[in-house]
Amino acid sequence: MKHDLFFAGIGMFIVILLFAGYRYLPQRRVFYLFTAIVLCGTGAVFLFWNGQTQNNNMTEEQRMQILSEQPFFITWYEEYKQYVEEIDRIWMRYNNALDEFSAQKISMEDMNTDLLKIQADSDELRNELEKKLPPQELSDENYRLVYEVLEKTRQYLAAENSTIKMTVQMMQIPQFKMKAVEEQYRELDNIRILNSPVNLNAAGDISSVRDNLSLPDL
Repeated sequence: MKHDLFFAGIGMFIVILLFAGYRYLPQRRVFYLFTAIVLCGTGAVFLFWNGQTQNNNMTEEQRMQILSEQPFFITWYEEYKQYVEEIDRIWMRYNNALDEFSAQKISMEDMNTDLLKIQADSDELRNELEKKLPPQELSDENYRLVYEVLEKTRQYLAAENSTIKMTVQMMQIPQFKMKAVEEQYRELDNIRILNSPVNLNAAGDISSVRDNLSLPDL
């Protein structure tokens, strides 16, 4: 009933517009153009409204499926955020160690000790993340998207881990130890610049899962 009144109102509005155009527009060509614009605009509005209505026409089975998946995704996502935070902390510790060495706040021996501990923590986190899988309770599409997030995160952490290891390996070379601090830092900084990970780029996949698990407005 509500939709019938809505369409009746739209129809009356179109008739009034066309009548006004027919009466007051000076040339028939202009009137035909005006009519085409009104009809096309009305059609676009109808198609948009019809698409929104279809999106809201969710079956009870689909609704229950979404409700059943939501807690499993939320639990996974809370754990995933902790992994990302730990990845960021490890990378911050690595950068801080290099910056403190550059400022001569720590010696190369102290930095080597710090980086070995950072490398061990990175290895442990990488091994742990390799074992993670999406929740089995997710639908095929959401499982695929979550798996993509994990894969991108593993690749990001692998690049970070590789950069840390290359830095540690450089510091073990006898010729490197003989160089001045400025030259040592320059070579280590080159490793950081050329090999560090760029962007994680997992936000799009996570947003897609959230959209899939969102119930339409009633």
